[in-house]
Amino acid sequence: MLRQGETGDWVGTFDGHKGAVWGATLNFEASRAATGAADFTAKVWDPITGDELHSFAHKHIVKSVHFSKNSDRLLTGSNEKKLKIFDLVNVDADPIEISAHTSDIRCAMWCSNDKHLISASDDKTIRYEDTDKGNPLKRSLYYITRFDENIVMPRGCGIHRRGKLLPTCPSLGVGA
Repeated sequence: MLRQGETGDWVGTFDGHKGAVWGATLNFEASRAATGAADFTAKVWDPITGDELHSFAHKHIVKSVHFSKNSDRLLTGSNEKKLKIFDLVNVDADPIEISAHTSDIRCAMWCSNDKHLISASDDKTIRYEDTDKGNPLKRSLYYITRFDENIVMPRGCGIHRRGKLLPTCPSLGVGA
């Protein structure tokens, strides 16, 4: 069920998942929506009509979904402990899989114009991934020991903890 953020009024329903929806997002232009759910799928939708456009199978609950800036890729984080990058131009292509954490992934998102991504997990770690196409994947690991601190990551990405792990990307205006 989709509700208006300020009033809570019912706006519409995306029919298709067979389990609780754990994550939802709109792309930058609000021309596509994505959801991740307990039915082990991530789905891409037309937010105007509510039509399901694509469904991507996972092996466990999908908790995080995030579009790349130009909406050509979808990043997912799940209880598989992996990040997956789906090509939305060639939806039949196998996703890029990144073994990212040792426990369930709570949140993952692109930042720095899609050259980097960050993810947070129940293993109390934050991973910073360099996904620049010309370079091999580089990885940095940050351990969370105190949850009241603000960790500043390279190139403007940060993590704030106020009750939950929450990746933020100030360059995208997320989580500020």
